[in-house]
Amino acid sequence: MDSKDIHQGMPCWSELAAQDWAEAKQFYQAFMGWKMADMPLPEGAYTMISLEDVDIGALYPVEDDPCSPMLGWCIYFAVNDIHASLMAVQAAGGEVRLGPHQVGQAGFMAQVADPEGAVFCLWQANEHQGAPFGGGNHHLCWVELACQDADSCQHFYQQVLGWQCRTLPINGMDYRECSVAETPVAGILEMTSDWGDMPSHWMLYFQVADCDDSANLALSLGAKTCVPPTDIANVGRFSVINDPQGATFSIIALEATNADAADKDQ
Repeated sequence: MDSKDIHQGMPCWSELAAQDWAEAKQFYQAFMGWKMADMPLPEGAYTMISLEDVDIGALYPVEDDPCSPMLGWCIYFAVNDIHASLMAVQAAGGEVRLGPHQVGQAGFMAQVADPEGAVFCLWQANEHQGAPFGGGNHHLCWVELACQDADSCQHFYQQVLGWQCRTLPINGMDYRECSVAETPVAGILEMTSDWGDMPSHWMLYFQVADCDDSANLALSLGAKTCVPPTDIANVGRFSVINDPQGATFSIIALEATNADAADKDQ
């Protein structure tokens, strides 16, 4: 999928806020093979992440406050009108936490939270459309909301982002698959008591060729495994990773049919 095909409600950017900026760059370069290009800014620095000359995300330092709620991975969703979208967030029970801010000539961003407190960002593009979704290995290929009340969260995101959702049985649970322009882009699952007191949150999934090999590589580079490599029937094999600074993300090796479909979207 090309960036020009990014529609309202699609994931369009991945961003990592790291306490140790240099360590984060070193880990992800070694783990994912990502290229890093530093962009000095008046208030610090911003590093663009690319694969094969395509921008796919960014990372930046949050060195002054190790307890900052902005630490870790955050997902951006594309919107056509950020002011209208922020009004929709508030009308549906969410919270505007930051912005809207103009980012040079690239576009406008805002950080928000849904009614359960799960944080995400909105992006109204100008000169920078964002990153294509589902570009193959080491690209973002899925995002997933783990929440307390799947029905109410589905309603919120349908109101704000215009998603079309359907419920599927996956690994013995009801799983909400959410689509934009007939393209599945996100999932919603309801947490059970087994999750303990974990707050609602968004999870980013990056595609890999072999889940076990990639999980072992992450461990060798100082990361920790939250969920060991596990099969998802008719989908693929995934693992949840904590990078050396504790930022959580998932990797997934898609089954052949799903990987082929992802390749067709490039």
